[in-house]
Amino acid sequence: MSIELLDKMEQVKQSVDQFMKNAIFSAVMLGNLINDLLDLGKVQHNAFVLNNSEFNMFETIENVFSIVSYQAEQKAIKLKLNFNVERALLLQRVHGDQGRLTQTLLNLISNSLKFT
Repeated sequence: MSIELLDKMEQVKQSVDQFMKNAIFSAVMLGNLINDLLDLGKVQHNAFVLNNSEFNMFETIENVFSIVSYQAEQKAIKLKLNFNVERALLLQRVHGDQGRLTQTLLNLISNSLKFT
């Protein structure tokens, strides 16, 4: 009986994990949609501003891949992030708008997955 209970607990855990991945992905995508709409309004009123700051681009790309990995998993698509060590080191200190880069990468990769 205890083995059956452990199996049932594992199934529940997997269901909860799947639900949480879905909720996180949906929240991120909704946030992106809201940001896109706000940006559109800013562009129309000539108030669009890019933030220029130093950030770790490699970390940003890894974060985007972790966010879209659930979407890829749902479509049985294998995502692979392939960086060599030297290039990853070069991307640790770049200047630009991290938020816009994240937003752009999320849109590009999500749309690619959606239409694949």
